[in-house]
Formats: sequence, C-alpha cells, structure tokens
Amino acid sequence: MRYEALKVFGNIKILAVIVGMFILSSIMAMGTDTIMFEGFNTDVYKYYMEHLEGEYTQEKYDYVLYEYNRMQEHIAKSDLYDEQYRNKLISATEYRELSSAASLAKSRIKTFEYIVSKTEYYSQCENTPSYFYDIEVEDYIVNMSVNIPLLLSLMLVIATIYNEDYVANTVRMVRSSRDGKDRLLCKRMLLVVIVAVLASAIFYIGEFFVKYFYLDLGALNGNIDSLMNVKVANVEGTILEYLILSIGIRVLYTVVVAILISIVAILTHKYMMTIGISLAIIFLPKVMIDSKWIPTAGLEAYTLLRENNFVHNNSYILVMAVYVLITAVVVGGLIKMDSK
Repeated sequence: MRYEALKVFGNIKILAVIVGMFILSSIMAMGTDTIMFEGFNTDVYKYYMEHLEGEYTQEKYDYVLYEYNRMQEHIAKSDLYDEQYRNKLISATEYRELSSAASLAKSRIKTFEYIVSKTEYYSQCENTPSYFYDIEVEDYIVNMSVNIPLLLSLMLVIATIYNEDYVANTVRMVRSSRDGKDRLLCKRMLLVVIVAVLASAIFYIGEFFVKYFYLDLGALNGNIDSLMNVKVANVEGTILEYLILSIGIRVLYTVVVAILISIVAILTHKYMMTIGISLAIIFLPKVMIDSKWIPTAGLEAYTLLRENNFVHNNSYILVMAVYVLITAVVVGGLIKMDSK
C-alpha cells in the first residue's frame, strides 16, 4: 500500500491540485448565503440580542412582548401624532420625540417580529435555550452542503490510484506480482477509505476554522435548541457538539462517495471516464430534481442525502452505515470479477 500512496502523494502535480482545492474550499467558506428575509436589520437584531443575552426567562418573554406592543402602538399612532401637532395639542418637543419613536419602530418592526417568533419558540422548548447573536452560525449550519472542491480532489486521487497502471501500460506486470489480484485491489480500497477520511476531515475542519475566525458564530457552547431555524430531531447537546456530529456525518458521506468513485474507476480504467461518470452519479440527480426534470416522489432517501440539513436525525448515521456495508459487498463482487 506504500507504493500506491507514493504513486499519488509523490506526484507534485496532484499535490498542487489538492492544495489548490483546499485553498478554494477555504475561500468559499468565507461566504455564506443568509437565511434571513428581506428587510431584516442585523444591527437591530444584535442590539436586542446583547440586551437579552443569556438564558430564556419569563421576564425576558414579558419584555419582548411589551417592546413589541409599544412599537405597534407608536406605528398605529404615527398619523395621530401628526394631527395632534397640527392642532397644537402637543408641543414641538413632544412631537419630535413621538415622531422619532414611531419612525424607529417602523424601521425595527420586521426584525422585532422575528425576535417575537423566536421568543415564542423558546417558551415551548423543553430544554433551556439562550439568547445570543446566532444569525451567522445558523447560516453556517443551514447552508451546510457537500464540499465540491473536496470531491473533485478525491476523484483525481482515486482515478490515479486505479488508472495509473493502465496509463503506464504496466497493468499486466502489476497483476502478475505477489499482490496483483485480490490483495492489491483490497489494499487500494483501504487506501481510498483512509484518504477519504483524512481529506474530508481536513477540508471540513478547515472550513469550520475559517468560519470561526471570519464570521461571528456566537456561543458555540449554547444549547442547540437556541437555534430556531435549525430543525433537529432526536439531537441534544451544544451547538459545537452538533457541528462535530455534522462534520462526522459529512465525512461518512464522503467515504461512501469515494467507494462509489472506486467502483467507477475499477470498471472504466480511464481518467476522464472515471471523473465524468462520477460527476454524473453524484450531481446529475440533484440537477434533475432541482430543475424539476423528474418528480421528487419516491426520492426521499436521495432528498435526505442532498439536503443541507441532512444531519438532523441521529438515525441517519445508521442508514449511511448500512449503505456503506451494501456498497462494500458490491465492491467485493466487482473485485472478484475484475481479478479473474
């Protein structure tokens, strides 16, 4: 297996591509699509989260409702303030204060309605959630997806592991060696799994640290229930623990994809065919579903796999493990066929 590893990692060009893909992945991690609606004011939200910071309490619930009712009252009476001033029922100073309060309420009301919804959600949580600035960590979690630069790197590495012998016309010599049949293919598959685990861990942990230093991820030790927009099922713990779970499942998914790419490489023996067919297997179903070329009915398993929030159920780990086992059995059969 040492020779197989050197065949890949002793190649300066392949290493350069992998490093380039890691840099690209890090750059992509700096940008995150926001899940918030148009008209949401980040500065207003930060102001109230700093004011409410800490565990949810009944007093904070009452304060939020009081503040919301006060804003609504100012907005409803904004025309009345104008009329009272014109009729000289209030002074210029009072009018400026009331008019300013009404204008401020209008600029804040959409954002504060979100805070009210968040507070109502907190009031129904079994665990004790906490207020803190959570928009960017929610954006990070909700927008989690497969790391495309990582998958492209794996395709290049796996294609090299399986197809280099065919390119160099040494396949017969390799197969006639002591490890040339079943043992060689088993070693290659083991190397693919090891590379997939290490590469995905490096890429996804690197992505986390980029976001940690570039964005405001808030209180990572807070309860996962504090994130209203992260719908979880049977998952408890802190936000950091949830992120670790998410990374772990994405690593598992990467291993499955790596095994599937290996199957393609075993059957095609060609670089471009391996990469092209692998790209189609991984991305074409998603493109077809997103473009509504095919109905989504009956595709629940794939939908779970492609959804940004596929890690929301711990039982999905078991599903992925079974998938890996089935794939390994298929690969075992292909290895037997290929070695004959």
